Amino acid sequence: MSEKKSRKCSLCQVLGHTKITCPKSQSSLVSPQKRNIKKSKKDPVFIKVINQNLSSPHIIKLKKEDSKNENDIWSKVEVYREKNIFKKTKAQIVDFAEMVKKANQEIVVKEEVKNINNNLKKVQKQSIVEQKQVKKERFEVVKTNVSDIKNKKSYSNYFRSFFNIFQFRKFAYVSVVVLVVLVSSFPALGYIDELKAAESLAVEQGTRAFLSLQSSTVAAFQSNLPYAEVELTNALQAFSEVNSIIEEDYRILLSLAKLLPVVGTKVSSRQSLLIAGNHLALGNTYLIKGVEEAQVDSEMKLTDRFSILQNHLKSAIVQYKEALNHLNKVDLDSIPLEYQKTFNEFKILFGVFIDDMEDLVDLSKTFNIIFGGNSFRRYLVVFQNEHEIRPTGGFMGSFAVIDVQNGKIVNIDLPGGGSYDLRGQLTEFVKPPLPFQLLNKRWEFQDANWFPDFSASAKKMTWFYEKSRGSTVDGVIAINSSVLERVLRILGPMQADDMIFNESNAIETLQYEVEEGYDAKTEQPKEILAVLLDNLLKDLKNISPTSIMSLLTEAHDALIKKEIQVYVDDDNTQNILKTFGWTGEITPVGPVQDYLNIINTNIQGQKSDAKIEQKIIHEVVIDENRNIFDTVMVERSHGGEPGEMFYGSANISYVRVYVPEGAELIEADGFNFPPEEAFRAPELWYEDDLHLAQYEVEESVHIDSGTKITSEFGKTVFGNWVITPPGETSVFYFKYKLPFKAPVSESPESNFDKWQSIFVPSINKKTSRYSLFVQKQSGSESQFYSTIIYPTEWVPVWKSNDDIDLALNGAVYETLLDSDRVIGIVVESNINNEN
Repeated sequence: MSEKKSRKCSLCQVLGHTKITCPKSQSSLVSPQKRNIKKSKKDPVFIKVINQNLSSPHIIKLKKEDSKNENDIWSKVEVYREKNIFKKTKAQIVDFAEMVKKANQEIVVKEEVKNINNNLKKVQKQSIVEQKQVKKERFEVVKTNVSDIKNKKSYSNYFRSFFNIFQFRKFAYVSVVVLVVLVSSFPALGYIDELKAAESLAVEQGTRAFLSLQSSTVAAFQSNLPYAEVELTNALQAFSEVNSIIEEDYRILLSLAKLLPVVGTKVSSRQSLLIAGNHLALGNTYLIKGVEEAQVDSEMKLTDRFSILQNHLKSAIVQYKEALNHLNKVDLDSIPLEYQKTFNEFKILFGVFIDDMEDLVDLSKTFNIIFGGNSFRRYLVVFQNEHEIRPTGGFMGSFAVIDVQNGKIVNIDLPGGGSYDLRGQLTEFVKPPLPFQLLNKRWEFQDANWFPDFSASAKKMTWFYEKSRGSTVDGVIAINSSVLERVLRILGPMQADDMIFNESNAIETLQYEVEEGYDAKTEQPKEILAVLLDNLLKDLKNISPTSIMSLLTEAHDALIKKEIQVYVDDDNTQNILKTFGWTGEITPVGPVQDYLNIINTNIQGQKSDAKIEQKIIHEVVIDENRNIFDTVMVERSHGGEPGEMFYGSANISYVRVYVPEGAELIEADGFNFPPEEAFRAPELWYEDDLHLAQYEVEESVHIDSGTKITSEFGKTVFGNWVITPPGETSVFYFKYKLPFKAPVSESPESNFDKWQSIFVPSINKKTSRYSLFVQKQSGSESQFYSTIIYPTEWVPVWKSNDDIDLALNGAVYETLLDSDRVIGIVVESNINNEN
């Protein structure tokens, strides 16, 4: 019987025990909780926290967890460590030949390896002589003999560069590790949690700061200085708290976080945003201080107020520009999505706000000159009634001569008889424009505003005044009757001669008093205006700071809408005012830009323009040869009733349509003329007016429609008569061809188009543009419609205004023409050049 073999342990292959009693198996049952692990104070330990611990169901816990007995046998059990049976062997020989051989083989190499092997390009192929392999304790060392190396220097340079790359990468890896260690050494283990916590608090305080800053700015412009200062203080305090969070508590943390690719841009952007807020707050400090100092002394001259405000605005602008500079550094992605659109709009508006502040500085200098800061100034102020429309805004029934010096009004002369007071004093006899001969055979001051360019009419006004009074003026200011409504809206109702004037009844009350209610014996129908003006000036002296800002806002809007127009005889001052659009000029346009301006002149139509509603329908068609044809149709509806006081007569208007110079009238219709016998022929010895000859050059008459065609102010003008009875609507139109063609760009516009034209020369994208500048007449508001039509192969790709609706081959635009407008589109066409 053969001897039975002893069974070895299946775990360690040693005789004398089994797997169950194997020491290795027993050591694995020992709890690792009491292992003595030396903690290092120098090197941190990264701890990964898992919400739920997973444990094996096969582990048997033999030791009680709460046992603290020193005699516990488990505390004496040593941790099992496997014997290290491997010896580290240092390689002494490197297989250079094998590396070169592999480098020359045609194999697919990863991109990272390619970057390193680029330095081997200068190394020539090597001849491999002998290769032997030696085995020693599981570690293979390749022994290689290399010969016939033709360029040892190149080879040496390669390994030197390889070593440098290794050192750089090692340094980069070590730097990242050190960076993470430094960040992790803060009280919180993760820098992201710290940043989020700081960000939450900073955003909360920053939001409060910007809200206070906004309230402070609004209050400053409303002259509510106490509230503005309180909100500014709140803003500065909130910004200070945010800066304390960032600069003191988390300075190092944020500095390190800026270097990290994920959060660095976000952190820098948030800091730029907060710095911008600080500059904004400081700019507001100068602004509030300037407004405060300008109001502290009620006896201070107006010119001195302008100087104080100007100096503080200059300091504020510096801070505002710094704020905008930091706002431009903010990455949009670092801002919450719901605020990104608002932030972009704020940057645009804030840039415009800075420009406005700079303009205000220039204006303060200009106002200092206008209000007699350095010398005595005299101005002719004309009051225009827009219910009886005239080219510059309305009939000039009244005027005043105002003298100013050192920012104070020293004298006001408002004739009780109005503009007609100069009739008997006029020493010159000149022929009026032909349409005015329906009124008078002699041209007089009250009809001086014949030219739609206000500076031209203002010069004619000053000519009549000088020829009547024998004295000169330094400028002319035209004020429409609607401005009185604006002033009463701010100041409230006002009493004059037992009459109450308010926003809703002021014009009608004045019209009745001037036309019917005055004392015929005194022949002073405009005397009520002198009383009303005197009361207005008294109320303006006691106006509240809040009302001042409201009044300035109304004045600005009135200037934009040409309800107030200014002319001064100083060229530099006039040019500054012209840049703001306050001079009521006929604006020059580009050589290929369309232009439209419709001017109505009420002649013997009483105050019927108060009941007229006007629509302007403009259509432009560009044909295949790029010729441009415009059609302008005007609808004038009279809402008055026959016999109604002031408004019940027919509206008689001489209409002039200003279009680009050189335009060719094709057809026109819808006109009717006053009877010929109603006109008053001038005396033969009356002289021709030099200004009329200078500004109007008669060219021809359109035979079919009787339209008079002239050239004025760099424009071609079509003039004709339109009479609209009460309760009826008049419709007339002009069709004309522009003197230029629609411009077309032959060259590619984008880089993609340039590349496409190289590889596909048969296809060339062409672009064309159309632009229209529409000017409004002072004293009128029209509903304006425009349609732009290109040939069908042209597709619109850009528009100048958001309210332009693009169509398949053109665009449609509609607006209330309460100020000058510019619209434009760009169209694109694919033209096959093979044909």
